[in-house]
Parts: sequence; structure tokens; C-alpha cells
Amino acid sequence: MLMDKVLVTVRMFRGSPAQDRKLSLARGTLLKSILKELGLFAEGTALWWDGEPVPSDFPVPGPGTLDIVSTFSGG
Repeated sequence: MLMDKVLVTVRMFRGSPAQDRKLSLARGTLLKSILKELGLFAEGTALWWDGEPVPSDFPVPGPGTLDIVSTFSGG
């Protein structure tokens, strides 16, 4: 059985400028799996899918853009 792959643009905002990556993912991949792959934690990020805020258990519905914003700062 072939998995339906989609192209996702991931934009990470941890400073300026944003860092962009292109990922080929299976449709239905949970965003928290993407965070784990990137070495990030759901508790330290805010997520937007195509401009709409979403939770970390949101499944990738198709091609789109995931914005990841770090919500922790050092100190």
C-alpha cells in the first residue's frame, strides 16, 4: 500500500529571518511528529497551519505551510 505523500513548507521562527524547510510527509502525519523530528517540543512552540492556529495533534491534511514559533526564551 502506497502512502499519500504531500509537500509541506516548514517555517521556523526562532529569530530573524525565519528558517524554511521543505518536507515530504505522509498525509495524516501529526504535527507533534514533525516537531520531534526537528528536535522541538510541543510545549515550547505555537503552531499555525496555513495561517490558522492548530494544536500539536493536528494531522497534516495535504500540502501546506506549517509555521513554528518558539514560545520560550533563554534567561
